[in-house]
Amino acid sequence: MQIACIDCTKDSYELLSNTVMPRIREQSITLRNSCVIVVCDLQVKHRKALVVPKLFQRNTVQVHGNQLLFRVGPTVNVIDLRACFDIEDINSFAGFRVDVVVSNFNDLHVGDLAFLSMTIGANNSSGAHSIHCLGKRIQLSGCSSK
Repeated sequence: MQIACIDCTKDSYELLSNTVMPRIREQSITLRNSCVIVVCDLQVKHRKALVVPKLFQRNTVQVHGNQLLFRVGPTVNVIDLRACFDIEDINSFAGFRVDVVVSNFNDLHVGDLAFLSMTIGANNSSGAHSIHCLGKRIQLSGCSSK
């Protein structure tokens, strides 16, 4: 899923930081802290994928009436399943089950190191060998992706 595209290599840090960078950063953090569950009936006739916090307590998931209930720490989260499915022929959600289908999101960034560094807010770090640290090439020799 593409969330942004920069066409011009001359786009400035100020332009990007005032347009796409805050939203990309926020959404990346949200995705890293999330997982995807699928709520479906036993015949898999009706199903819906929902993004929920990764730290939700799986043993607390239950369908009660038309609501999906689960805990994240001390907080009980409630999702109205009628609004999610928007299908009038579902009389009861009692036979629905919940499964985790995506447990972790990974980032894939395409671009040169200068661009990637700039998008995460590390402006003027094009001389580094990694977007995650300022280690020198000799210090990264143990890295599996040489």
